[in-house]
Amino acid sequence: GERTEGVDAVIETGVCSRLAALLGTSSPTVQKSALHAVGNIVAGSQIQAQAALDGGALPLLTQLLKSDEAEVQRLAAWAISNVTAGSSDQIQAVIDFGAVPPLMALLRSPSRAVRKEAAFALVNVTTSPWPQHTLRLVEQGVVAPICELLSPSEPSDIVTVALEGLQNILKIGETTTPNPDAMAAATGTQPDGGKVSKGAAAVTHNDMIRTVTAADGKARMMALRHHHRTGAINNISTVLLKTYFDATGLETPTQADESGSTAAATAAAAAAATAAATAVAAVVGGSSKTSASSDDTPTRAEGGKTRSTNKAAALSSAPGSVPTSSGPISRGGDVV
Repeated sequence: GERTEGVDAVIETGVCSRLAALLGTSSPTVQKSALHAVGNIVAGSQIQAQAALDGGALPLLTQLLKSDEAEVQRLAAWAISNVTAGSSDQIQAVIDFGAVPPLMALLRSPSRAVRKEAAFALVNVTTSPWPQHTLRLVEQGVVAPICELLSPSEPSDIVTVALEGLQNILKIGETTTPNPDAMAAATGTQPDGGKVSKGAAAVTHNDMIRTVTAADGKARMMALRHHHRTGAINNISTVLLKTYFDATGLETPTQADESGSTAAATAAAAAAATAAATAVAAVVGGSSKTSASSDDTPTRAEGGKTRSTNKAAALSSAPGSVPTSSGPISRGGDVV
């Protein structure tokens, strides 16, 4: 498209290495200008994003996550979120350059906008089709700060992203788990006896459930259900609690709050089933680029690299099952 051609033309001038140099200056004003430019390049195709990485942007983006200025942190996290929406090699580069620990620290930022971009950067890793990257995040302790976002006082958009990240982690845990020593470090527990395996190994999903429980994830989801009596957050929490934590007696919002009649509950169940089928069809049927927009990061233009759909709808409309993630959410170009 027109935007893609424009980005290609800019890349062909060799500007990426110059932008990386500007990221390394000491002036926050210059850094922010360079972050806008780099962010719009990595928001394009994987090839365009790779050009920015080849120019040396990633280690500097990682360093800027530790800036004293919240806006610099936000823009750096936003740019990295588009890298983690890319290829396996690009996600691995983010991990190798040490971006995960500062991103986890930003999940505890006092700035809502910073927390949101950091959450997208990390959760995009969990939505990828390469579980080894998600396992690396778990080994580095990502579950605890993600669970801390499951707070009634947290904005709903951030809570929904955090719930999706946990859903993806729990689903991967059905077949794989990280190194036992790394899991012990992440959860504060001792690994099971016996020979320590090196790398990921196929075991039961109980290790991921134990990790989430140790981080108060189960208790926080229960609290979310009481605070959000209806809607996506209630539905997603209910699905995860029933599927992975053997929670019983969890009435649906319709049954508990909206109607006491069997007929109404049956009609609501039918409507939910229809919505679930529609959501699944949307996920399977095409590559929608309608990413989850926000007040501070607009939706990216057509022609980008990810397959984004409204995941909140897909998750919340199927109260009886845990749906498959629809892919990473692009954080958009042309941030202002």
